[in-house]
Amino acid sequence: MTEHLTLAVSAAKAAARHLLMLFEQRPRVEAKYSSQLLTDADLLAEKAILEVLEDRHPDHSIVSEESGIKQAQSPFTWYVDPLDGTTNFITGCAYFSVSIALARDDEIVAATVLNPVTDELYTATRGGGSYLNGQRIQCRETDRAAVALVGTDLSVNKPAYALKGQSLTEVLNQGCRAVVINRAPALDLCNIARGRLDALIDNGSRAVDHAAGSLVLSEAKGRVRNFLHPSWSPATTGIIAAAGPLLQPLVNLLGLPDATGTTPSRIDPPSHLPRTGLDPSRQHRGDAEHPSNDRK
Repeated sequence: MTEHLTLAVSAAKAAARHLLMLFEQRPRVEAKYSSQLLTDADLLAEKAILEVLEDRHPDHSIVSEESGIKQAQSPFTWYVDPLDGTTNFITGCAYFSVSIALARDDEIVAATVLNPVTDELYTATRGGGSYLNGQRIQCRETDRAAVALVGTDLSVNKPAYALKGQSLTEVLNQGCRAVVINRAPALDLCNIARGRLDALIDNGSRAVDHAAGSLVLSEAKGRVRNFLHPSWSPATTGIIAAAGPLLQPLVNLLGLPDATGTTPSRIDPPSHLPRTGLDPSRQHRGDAEHPSNDRK
């Protein structure tokens, strides 16, 4: 492992110890926003991660799910979600993870996603491949949406978003073998990388949700793009991710713009999601302009 990846894994394991301790207990739950939940587990896990990262690299910027932004004069930014899948955690479902990624400028260079319950540790470095507990992984290849098992998570905290999400889900249900909603995009991306899922469509995910998993998938021969933009920037809202050959058929199915700027006439895609660019200060989940406040 590289030094940065080793650090990320250490931080994830520190957080996982708190999550495991609290998982079988009845967590204290608060409403962070109108439709998003916060538990003491989120806060304890985040504190453990930040202590590890800041001790080693106090000069790095950090974008964290609960604490928001720590801006520094550095090309490096850590993207931290201490508990991706809070709703699952609260309801006793073991589909949640710690997700940590390091970006240099706009490129993710190291990532780890850890499920504390199953002890499945996903790791990846730019150009170094993807691994599950030290074993190389690769997504399965299919180019047929009709046989694909697709994960999705749609922003529904405002009526307009809900209507767009319902249209999207209807199209996927008609065009794919099955659609599942796991509410934990980091693990969904990793499960595409290992061949359990074929794709993820998420119109509201942000960097803390998808940064780590996007590198794990890319290094496992998967492909990622932003929801409304054919290019990929981890700091931009929304993601479409798939086993390599499947990405374009899904884009065509959904009627979204492709790399040529062509938009197939299929559905009316959401037009409300902003391109946030590289400004980490726009990544805090409390920012009212982002539709992803129901992620948890």
